[in-house]
Amino acid sequence: GYGDIVAQNTFEYLICAASMCISAVFWAYMIGKFSGILSNLDPYHTKFRQNLDDVNLMMHDQKIPANLRRRVRMYLHQSRHLERIAAHFKLQEHLPLNLRNELSYITMRKWCDKVLLLR
Repeated sequence: GYGDIVAQNTFEYLICAASMCISAVFWAYMIGKFSGILSNLDPYHTKFRQNLDDVNLMMHDQKIPANLRRRVRMYLHQSRHLERIAAHFKLQEHLPLNLRNELSYITMRKWCDKVLLLR
């Protein structure tokens, strides 16, 4: 277990201290990398949270009334998916027309099925 082997002289104490410092730096590096990976899993959500923080700070600084603050936050929450959809359409511009049409049909089929004239 821990503490079964102890340093006996100054050199061993220095080796133990150095290995603990190196291990601490490595551990901090790994935690930082892991946190970075987790924060970049959904860049749209990260950007949404950043925008929401910025808007909240702006509304606080400008002393915006609570009713308007609530409406602004509600709009941001309800429209957060629009930026992702706009990015998807931008990506489709790089595809050939036949692939773009097929992809659009597949992604919009659930909406087309709800329109009686398009069935």
